[in-house]
Amino acid sequence: MSSVAHAVATPRNDVRGVYSDKRFAALPEPSYPFRMTLVPDEFRARFERKGWYPGRQVPVGPRVPKDHPAHQALAELGGLCLTRTDGDDMTDYDNYFELVEFQYLEPDQEQTPPWERALNTRLVAIAAVDSQHGAMLMSSRGFIFGVSQIHHGFWLYGRSFAEALPKIYSVAFRAQHMVIDAHARLEFIHSSIGPVTDEPLGPESPKLQGA
Repeated sequence: MSSVAHAVATPRNDVRGVYSDKRFAALPEPSYPFRMTLVPDEFRARFERKGWYPGRQVPVGPRVPKDHPAHQALAELGGLCLTRTDGDDMTDYDNYFELVEFQYLEPDQEQTPPWERALNTRLVAIAAVDSQHGAMLMSSRGFIFGVSQIHHGFWLYGRSFAEALPKIYSVAFRAQHMVIDAHARLEFIHSSIGPVTDEPLGPESPKLQGA
């Protein structure tokens, strides 16, 4: 089971058979078996308003490897559409532009492969973001990245889904951009409007180790 999820208790049905082995006869029978979820407790209410519920599982297409954490993410969250605010009015700028649509997306062939090689990981797109102007990617070890669909741009959301969510919902969130090499770093600095306050992350950055 991927380390990107955390355990929550869900009401039991009947698990007595699981604990019927005589070797465990002296152990108290648990009231709640544990299952895994990607949704942190502080975001459960928001996700529930959009149709999520504990134990939600939807079909995942064959293009997503079953041993990749993106498979669990899409099984639990696929088909959900989240907005930065709790409203559903798509005429509202924040709701429309900040829409996160959980779905499998075919990988781009220009920006993603070099980062897969640099980080020695496999990146799977699990959501469209910013009105489909970008995609949210999950690495083999659960890191969450973003990639622009309209220009060169790659960034880190967080080292886990739980770490990425507050940034996605934050109005003040500023993407931590990533550059694949020294040439890309110079291009990023020259194309930036105003001074660069956050040094872009390179493949050797400690924040990207273990992706």
